[in-house]
Amino acid sequence: MDTSLVTGLAAEQLLTNEQFINQWQQLYNQSSIAFSFQSQPYVNSWWQAYHHNYDLAFSLGYHNNQLVACLPLCIRGNQITAAGNHQAEYHAWLTTPEKQYDFLSALVTDIQQVFPDSQLNLKYLPKSLLIHTLEKDSGLTEHLIINNFQRPLMKLNASDIDQALAKESNKNNINQLKSLGELKFTHITEPKAKIHLFKQLAPLYDFYQGAINNFLPFSQDTAKFQFFTTLCQTLTSQLHLTGLWLDEHLVSAQLGFISKNTLHLGILCFAPQYTRYSPSELHLLWLAEQLLQEGYQYLDLTPGNAPWKKQFTNEYDNMVELIYFSNIKHKQKHEKNQHTTETIKRSSTQIGLTSERYHSILSLPHKITSTKALKAIVEQYYCDVELRVYQFKNESNVNAKTPSASPDNNTTVTFNTFNLHDLTKFSPEFDWQSRQQFLTECSQRLEDGEIPYSYVNSYKLLACAWLTPNTNQAYFNEVKQKITFPANSAILHSFYTPPATQAQDLYHNCIQQQVNNAFSEHNAKQLFAVVRADNLSLCQLIEKNSFEYVGSLHYKHHFSNEIKSQQLPDYLTVASS
Repeated sequence: MDTSLVTGLAAEQLLTNEQFINQWQQLYNQSSIAFSFQSQPYVNSWWQAYHHNYDLAFSLGYHNNQLVACLPLCIRGNQITAAGNHQAEYHAWLTTPEKQYDFLSALVTDIQQVFPDSQLNLKYLPKSLLIHTLEKDSGLTEHLIINNFQRPLMKLNASDIDQALAKESNKNNINQLKSLGELKFTHITEPKAKIHLFKQLAPLYDFYQGAINNFLPFSQDTAKFQFFTTLCQTLTSQLHLTGLWLDEHLVSAQLGFISKNTLHLGILCFAPQYTRYSPSELHLLWLAEQLLQEGYQYLDLTPGNAPWKKQFTNEYDNMVELIYFSNIKHKQKHEKNQHTTETIKRSSTQIGLTSERYHSILSLPHKITSTKALKAIVEQYYCDVELRVYQFKNESNVNAKTPSASPDNNTTVTFNTFNLHDLTKFSPEFDWQSRQQFLTECSQRLEDGEIPYSYVNSYKLLACAWLTPNTNQAYFNEVKQKITFPANSAILHSFYTPPATQAQDLYHNCIQQQVNNAFSEHNAKQLFAVVRADNLSLCQLIEKNSFEYVGSLHYKHHFSNEIKSQQLPDYLTVASS
């Protein structure tokens, strides 16, 4: 086998060379280990989106002028990895069966000649592939770092799936969802429909990742959105999308990639307001059922430590991350840094120091330069908070159709509801604020049945407030107290606008819309608003909108001492937490 490393413009031209593309596809079909991430449509779609960020290369092997080995690569600086980088779940080379254990040696030899100071990283690839390769060329070991991972798999079995769906908890969740509307699970195959579902899926995934990992994959990486949109049109048989709908509302969605007899799970997300019904579990079971009917054998849950994966796993196989260093000294430096990092992690865990707390401590001198930030820090040790409770007293004048204009400027704006993309546009004004904390709190509120009202411009959340419908209890974290309300009450609360926003106009429109919705859509018997007493302008606006002050909740604490008190009418009582 004669191998070479094709780089630069010559590599880019291969993506449109029909003869090469045909040979690439033939090799993909012949290769015993062939992931969709190394297919021509995937690589070409990725390159269209990310060509500004990387250089493209191909490692190619030929025998008698026939392509027998191929691995598309991307290069940034001295870092080399498979094309697709971290977005390609698996990094494995395509070869004819007789060449698969010879390829790595030829690849690193070519890399050493062309990029003598580089580092090659392939994650993940089958461990068996590497073992047999090293048996043929043990000299590679000196240059390699190998990290081991287990891959959780769900081998599809009809009786196991039926048994899981028949569980009492799943049956109850299905029945409860069906009681809310028409429940429909659908495999989307037409490209335009795929794009439509993907555009609904992306905000759900951003919201989830923002709350869990403080990262918005699609909002913070605009090329990623373009990449997946292109995949919907080009990777027709290998990009797999399914959605679960309640009437016209998306409950959950899945995006994955097909390789031979396996679906690799890429994205699984759901609308947090449906959390109580375990939508991701139902989605995976219906997905497994559908895959089995279509002739697939495995649902690959992909490497990772997410606890939910254990519930669906009935097999494991072994994968590795391969890091090859052209320069041995760079390997030694990498191992030293890795050891230091692991030591710091262990020590931090032992003393209970999280990464967030660590960075918070580092930024403390900068934080206290802001008066408002200093106030927030002081409130951790001393605070005196009052929440004022108002009751709506003018139901007969509720306009159930549209909010009225602000009395100050005659403008009317409409707030969105359940718009997760709006919420991800929250922008911390101070270092002590956290988008992740904000989204985590939003997620919990949605799970609890609260409704977000949001208003944004092109880049920022300008206003947000919450409506709790059909309730008789509500917990207010600012004062650490839970209050019992009359049955079928609705509550307006948790108003937010960033500094320097024309809050009065936005608040007015939001309150009007919430009042209308509370009575016309949620059939509230009584309506309350709960507002911080130190937000004087909002308190005045609440009163202008036909709310009457009825009582207060107080919370004081000085270091470890805390006092809770209330002045409430008889029909509002403190509930046990």
